[in-house]
Amino acid sequence: MERLVLEYEAAKEQENLAKQHRLKLEQEIIKQAKNEKLEGTEVFTLNPTLKLVVTNSLTRILDDASYFIQKFPPEVSFMKVKTEIDLK
Repeated sequence: MERLVLEYEAAKEQENLAKQHRLKLEQEIIKQAKNEKLEGTEVFTLNPTLKLVVTNSLTRILDDASYFIQKFPPEVSFMKVKTEIDLK
């Protein structure tokens, strides 16, 4: 059992080193890809059998309480409200 635990610990260390290496490679790929899109997907064809797909996304958060207090006129309103019945 001791041998198994020692092998397990060694394997975990190798796994952590591999993860660190992978993360460094990802950062370098991101730097070199020069994806100009703020949001969306861009495909880089590196050779006929290898493609790199880079996806950027934005997270949008709306303070809906403040939004409704402002009372924007409909022509400049950017939010649609959908009323639903909760049947739980």
